[in-house]
Amino acid sequence: MSDKIMDSLRQAFMKDKENVVDECHMVDQTSAYAFGELGPEESAKVKDHLTTCRYCLDLYMDIRMAEENAEIAKDEKVEVLPRLQIAINRGKKPAISPLQKIGAAISDFFGKGFSLKPVAAFATIVLLIFGGIYVLRDKAGLPPDTPYAIQIMLQGKTQSGFRGGQPEYKEFQVEPGGAMKSDDYFRFQTKIDKDAYVYVVFQDSSGGIESLEKDFIAGGKDFFLPDDNKWYHLDKNTGMEKLYLLASKNKIDDFAKRINDLKSGGIENIKKAFPKATVQSFSFEHQ
Repeated sequence: MSDKIMDSLRQAFMKDKENVVDECHMVDQTSAYAFGELGPEESAKVKDHLTTCRYCLDLYMDIRMAEENAEIAKDEKVEVLPRLQIAINRGKKPAISPLQKIGAAISDFFGKGFSLKPVAAFATIVLLIFGGIYVLRDKAGLPPDTPYAIQIMLQGKTQSGFRGGQPEYKEFQVEPGGAMKSDDYFRFQTKIDKDAYVYVVFQDSSGGIESLEKDFIAGGKDFFLPDDNKWYHLDKNTGMEKLYLLASKNKIDDFAKRINDLKSGGIENIKKAFPKATVQSFSFEHQ
């Protein structure tokens, strides 16, 4: 559906909220017109009235759509809608379904010449399309509409000398793609904007893949890898070191199996291996 049509629908709904009245003196005529009980002259008056009165137009559409449902059912037993009958008898406005709202909005957009059946059919198709897209996205395992925002910072620590027979260390921050040296220490400071199940995949300079399940992490709070003020230590194997942080709305039950698939298929397939998770990476050069 084009942006122009969607914008027109939004405007129609806003107009609808402003113009709907509690009741109208033309309720009885509208009901009779919907059931085909009026002559040509009276029908013409009601048709003109429907172009300006949202209350009566909604009632007319309710009656006609109920008739269409009964026609589709034919010989099947159809449950009578008591609220609709009471509304017709008392001249009160029935509850309006989302389908009817969309039909009325589309009718406004295309003008007076657009009949009820095409409106109802088109509105149904629109709902089916959007519903189908949602189902297909979920079954296909596509990424969430609103991915997690993940922050990763790398803190380094290197020995700068000795004092009192004990080593002294200097801490520093490493930018993405930056460099660290063998025997340096490092840890990651991370934050995720929303609550999530968090998983960590680390590929060292030799290509080996290690994984860690952090389980549930509250959003908006810093957490460290490793925990409790501990640090990782770089060995003598130089090359690129890569961290992948995964955030998922739901727990990944087969996480270990997918990691084994990555070990045989390559770390570059990590987003395919975890399509429903947000994946954020951080790499640095081990010199």
